[in-house]
Amino acid sequence: MSRPHTMRAIVCYGPEDYRLEERPVPQPGPGEVLVRVKLAGI
Repeated sequence: MSRPHTMRAIVCYGPEDYRLEERPVPQPGPGEVLVRVKLAGI
């Protein structure tokens, strides 16, 4: 299965200023893993 090149991320720019953005998928470094989150809640 291939990995996507972009992901959706919520970015905090300040108090009560959160924005949903498209970002490049990071490449894991040595000793790191990349986890695909299917569901999250607050």
